[in-house]
Amino acid sequence: MFLMNNYVITKKGIGKIIDVQDDYHVELYHSQQQIRISEDDIIREICSQEVIEEMIDRIAYICTFPIDNEKMRKDIYCDAMNEYDEISWVKVIKSTYLRNKQKKAKDFEKRMAKEAKEFLYGEISILLNIPYKNVEKYIIEKVRNDEWS
Repeated sequence: MFLMNNYVITKKGIGKIIDVQDDYHVELYHSQQQIRISEDDIIREICSQEVIEEMIDRIAYICTFPIDNEKMRKDIYCDAMNEYDEISWVKVIKSTYLRNKQKKAKDFEKRMAKEAKEFLYGEISILLNIPYKNVEKYIIEKVRNDEWS
């Protein structure tokens, strides 16, 4: 059972539980849209601040998916997204970023990277108390300041 005011990962995004009756009334973090979902629709609670800080410290060392076969890459990206895990989201984001720089990224990769950013940036925003719109800048500054390597 999930508690009121806790943030949770759902298939629709990160949300805050605002009411619990027969189901859960959740306000999605990114859009402020309110939805009703069952307990089965909740993947997990968001991670802890310690977990997110450790993940940020490791970002430079998180490997990408160096796969040339488009079908295999799509399957691996889907599997990674279905893990609803911070490290998997970083892998999708970094892999798509590198392929996009090479002008090789396909539309499905860009969509998945956008979704991965929404989940990851949402957790970072909530846990580190950074406005969502400033999370990417925060990550870039951390990388530039060489605090991750």
